[in-house]
Amino acid sequence: MQKPSIGYIPSSIGAAECPDNYASTDQSGLEGKLRAEILRSLALTGSRLTEDSARSTQHGVIPGWIMEDRSSELRSLLEKLSLNYGAHSPRFQELVYDMAGLSLTYSSKKSATYLLLEAFQQFGVEIDSGILIHMICLLGRGGTSGGYNEVEIPSPCGHKKRRNEVVASCFLRTVQQLDDHKKDAFLEKDAIKRNCLHYGALYGLQAICQSILEPALRDKSYAARLILSVDSQGYTPLHYAVINNHTAVADIFLTALDLERKTSCDLVPLLDELRFIAIRYQFRDIIYLLGKRHSGCDTRSPEGETALYVAAPTGNEKVVDILLRTGWAEYIDAAETARGWTPLFSACAEGHQAVTKLLLQAGARQDIVDDIGWTAKEHAALRGHLIVA
Repeated sequence: MQKPSIGYIPSSIGAAECPDNYASTDQSGLEGKLRAEILRSLALTGSRLTEDSARSTQHGVIPGWIMEDRSSELRSLLEKLSLNYGAHSPRFQELVYDMAGLSLTYSSKKSATYLLLEAFQQFGVEIDSGILIHMICLLGRGGTSGGYNEVEIPSPCGHKKRRNEVVASCFLRTVQQLDDHKKDAFLEKDAIKRNCLHYGALYGLQAICQSILEPALRDKSYAARLILSVDSQGYTPLHYAVINNHTAVADIFLTALDLERKTSCDLVPLLDELRFIAIRYQFRDIIYLLGKRHSGCDTRSPEGETALYVAAPTGNEKVVDILLRTGWAEYIDAAETARGWTPLFSACAEGHQAVTKLLLQAGARQDIVDDIGWTAKEHAALRGHLIVA
């Protein structure tokens, strides 16, 4: 599945709006100029600095003190602006918020740490899902999975920085500062109805997902609300973990849902659906994980297909073997409704010798006929699979 492409959106101003308007409305023009520069810079989010954009930095298009991680100058600037416009005024808070997003984008560790961990508290800026999702997407686009890979980006100072280490550190420290009543930021959804956990699952960020679900150790309902939250496409974070074959993340989610104690009736259809998805994609580890966590084997698709029937025509003997060992052998002769085919039929028709052998060893009947009166071996012979026939 193609990973989503979302850009960081400032808290109150769309990237398409003309930032120059703000310079003329402020008394000194300093705040407006800074916001204009930030908005222009945010339009470059996700791309490496080119020679042209680096040159434009010299003219102030991108605030140099953020790119060069000059946190002391940044601190002094905000102190002065807070006196001019009010430390807790909405516009000033939005400015601090947007500067934090830009500092994360350019891996300015000292600036991002100061803004997120000090300035936000000092000036009453709320940590919301927007800034959290921004950090998660930066990590995901950098190629991070369980650990934090080094993704080097150029900086004006001539040295290289590790984006993932900076962003991951800021995210985890920010989460630690959130009180329990502020954890609702993780439940907030963006324009396409996704919460933070959707993006953590999309990119397979184990440490991030664990930190988000930490309150679930005390409140199981919190975990369910996050993990089972549906986005605009009808997918939950658990869907994205399975579809992208992030086994470790899927395991974290299933553990948080506490399926070993009790499988809710509402969860059974979801888990069955995910098992079919994993089988079609031939994700062996996911199939095994779901089989271990959820043992229901009597589920069929609307066409009457069992999981074993779906797996047989793929020719993946390891997937078929997992299903046979996790309870599906009982349904080895279950026929789908369209043609009356069993798993043996679908394996023989595709000429998969190894899968056919596994099914026969597990007790599949060879004398069953389909809706037109043919056996599985006859279908194999018709298609030229003489070894199977």
